[in-house]
Amino acid sequence: MSNFIKVPFCKPFVNDFEVSEVKNTILNGWLTTGKISMEVERMIAEYTGAKHCVLLTSATAALHLSLEYIKRFVIKKDLKVYVPSLTFVSTASEVIHAGGKVIFGDVDDTLCLNPASKKDFNAVIPVHLTGVKAYTDYVCPVIEDSAHLIEKDQCKDNPNFVCYSFYATKNLTMGEGGAICVNNQEAADWFRKASHHGISKDGWKRYESLNNWQYEIEFVGWKYNPSDVLAAILKQQFGKLEIIQKERQRCVDIYNLYLGNSNKGLHLYPVLVSDRSKFIRAMADEGIQCSVHFLPLHKMKAFENCKKDDLHKTEYYGKYLVSLPLFPSLTNNEIETICTIAKKTGLLINP
Repeated sequence: MSNFIKVPFCKPFVNDFEVSEVKNTILNGWLTTGKISMEVERMIAEYTGAKHCVLLTSATAALHLSLEYIKRFVIKKDLKVYVPSLTFVSTASEVIHAGGKVIFGDVDDTLCLNPASKKDFNAVIPVHLTGVKAYTDYVCPVIEDSAHLIEKDQCKDNPNFVCYSFYATKNLTMGEGGAICVNNQEAADWFRKASHHGISKDGWKRYESLNNWQYEIEFVGWKYNPSDVLAAILKQQFGKLEIIQKERQRCVDIYNLYLGNSNKGLHLYPVLVSDRSKFIRAMADEGIQCSVHFLPLHKMKAFENCKKDDLHKTEYYGKYLVSLPLFPSLTNNEIETICTIAKKTGLLINP
């Protein structure tokens, strides 16, 4: 196998604008949660149509806090959460960290959680896998795992908690980071305190004046508040969002044209192959870096005791899915080359 990378799986869409913003933030002397984080929260809320946004250290933190809030203030009993098995580990692990039980559900042909009418769960975490919007209209509390999707007015009049990721590989990035968007003032206030140890007054409020040192620990919280240094990256990313989405759509359209697919998500471009190890190795030999999203969680040792439905589609997709490179600066010629090499393997399964 070659050790060179001709086309990486992912490449962040960053340049000197992010560098300048980070430099200015560092030179301003305030490095942790402060003015920049609050400014970015306003930008996210305005774009998504949410009344409130709380910036955090990760989407994992967003999922955890959402589950803790629902457990404490909404259902007020043991959590039993319906989640897809075909997802990143955080979707299920945070249910367990919140003291809940995981109930794995199957996916449909969109790769998103198959809607269920069973009554053996009291909360749901649908995942907008690859950037395709999942079904979210359940009668119980819903936490949307939107790590792969951010859309204009996505949260407008939305009763759900919507959790975003700004990890290094995501459409918008701050390196490491996430957020919760809500339309509930009480929940937003709790999330803000919970992300900073349950303290009534965060560091910025305590230090912004000369005599504002008093505070109360209202409850035992967590350490999920973000850094202004990383938030500065996201601030500049928002100025590029329109072109980021446009270029990702271009890439998806060209892939669809060459491969005869009808993929819609703008975060990942999945294909099905008959022998995944052989396919990824063949692509790597040509310098093309691919990935897998995801290996089913219900087959992992950590989740072997979790309840699960019939997951035949999850097991099928979990065995044959491969994600091809997808990022804004990927050129048309590079996509054509990727598709030519992928077809040459003879391992692609026709859609």
